[in-house]
Amino acid sequence: MDLQNLIRRTWLRLESRQNQKTKREYLRWQADNGELKRYQFPHLKCGSVVVDLGGYEGEWSAKLISNYNVRIHIFEPHPKFAEKIVQRFAGVAGIHVHSVALASRNSTFFLTDNDAASTSRSNDASQKCEGVEATYFLDKIGVKSIDLVKINIEGGEYDVLPHFIATGFIRNIDLIQIQFHYFETEDIRRRDDIVHLLSRTHDRTWCYEYIWEEWRRKVGVHISDN
Repeated sequence: MDLQNLIRRTWLRLESRQNQKTKREYLRWQADNGELKRYQFPHLKCGSVVVDLGGYEGEWSAKLISNYNVRIHIFEPHPKFAEKIVQRFAGVAGIHVHSVALASRNSTFFLTDNDAASTSRSNDASQKCEGVEATYFLDKIGVKSIDLVKINIEGGEYDVLPHFIATGFIRNIDLIQIQFHYFETEDIRRRDDIVHLLSRTHDRTWCYEYIWEEWRRKVGVHISDN
């Protein structure tokens, strides 16, 4: 067997194993009625700052604003989806929509009309979108600390989370809900690296691997001035 075929067969075995594991996690998520975990935040209070990374159609933010009197910044880089969110929340106090993606640096990327809040992996992407350096942009709009951030950005988590960690801004986030994505075997290493670094400042409160997981800032970890 030549090296290329060996690598391919090894990759297929790893992919099959990962897919089976993810399926088990999803079944566990369903059995535990895990979707409820995504909307229960008793620590939120009037004026708490929430960031929704990957707004899509605004469903998560809509449910949150109906339960809590918070301020929400929604980030959705796809112009069509962003415009729908703007229309959905027209006249609703406390909702701010940004038609950009938070990233490790300023950049442009392309999405298809079927994508939202992600750097598309398809070859027919045609919608030009904008990424902005996350910590600079948040400072620009007056977000110094975050009570809750939801991250569902189709692989973009492997870019923005290391940026938050490297800049120290991760210390300024109280609660993080993340959906890590598995597209290729390298994503396993990327997630492991992030989890290792994130565990220095946050404790994982629950986890359904590659479905959803939640991290809370450790007691004694103080907000950074940077």
